[in-house]
Amino acid sequence: MTQAAAETRLQAVLASLLSLVIFSAPAGIQAQEQQNRARVRGTESAEDPSKSYEFLVSKGKLLFEHGQYRESAQAFMVACDTARGLREAGCWQRLATVAEKAGLIGIAIDAWGRTAELEPRLSEQAEREGQRLRDVFGTVRIYVPGDRRLPSHPIQLSYEGMLIDPQLKKYLKKFLDFAAVQGIEREEIWLPAGRYSSGDFSFEVKAAALTEVDLGKDLVPYRPTAFGLTGAAPARAVPGPWEMAFAFDLGAGNAPGDGIGVAPIGLGGLLSFGRRVGPVRVEGRFRFGGTLTQSSRPDDDGLR
Repeated sequence: MTQAAAETRLQAVLASLLSLVIFSAPAGIQAQEQQNRARVRGTESAEDPSKSYEFLVSKGKLLFEHGQYRESAQAFMVACDTARGLREAGCWQRLATVAEKAGLIGIAIDAWGRTAELEPRLSEQAEREGQRLRDVFGTVRIYVPGDRRLPSHPIQLSYEGMLIDPQLKKYLKKFLDFAAVQGIEREEIWLPAGRYSSGDFSFEVKAAALTEVDLGKDLVPYRPTAFGLTGAAPARAVPGPWEMAFAFDLGAGNAPGDGIGVAPIGLGGLLSFGRRVGPVRVEGRFRFGGTLTQSSRPDDDGLR
């Protein structure tokens, strides 16, 4: 089954689930009439079934089954924030499990703590799971130079450390593979303790501690915020170690006299390719362009 077909099927299931919540809500005829009257008077607002605890939990479970862990975690976060979810230890337990799968380690630790507070019978397990994550993961906060914003260029990171847990190995591999193709996209990430390096760039993560990492200009694309370019992304990461950039030049000038070349306009472009070979960056550039001219009077002498 293709990804598009799977997403279409998932949307259809969610729509059916929402319809089930709408039509299965128990309400008598008299109670429904009273609610309708209250809504007409403006004293009661209609409830959105898609925001109910039951629907959100069912949505989270369905997304989890389809491997959409981050979306599933978002659904459980909203569910646990409802009036019922704030008191349900099971909701926080599910959130902790899904958040870890989604790489939201900080949320998973907090959710395990909330589970221990709400259900004494689960406190031992919740405290053990929360401590397990704190013993292995550390927080990494990413800083970038001015006029540069994440995601970074693709970075081939290598890990120096010892991991025994298969789930941790899988988590780390997913991060390293993503960084190698898409770069680092978030300002704060949770990583297993150990040393990470790429050429002359390296940082070390310690368990239950904050590590601050400065990414150099060669690792982060130039994305200016001036001149109304907020949110612009003139550079985009592409898979693999190669980099490609294209620039367009437009310039206007003046020339002496009132004949040929009174108002020359320069048009051109720059195409560059580059890649990093160990600590050395190799780059090749190709520049092309031309000049257009205008005259304020006819070319009677045929000089143009």
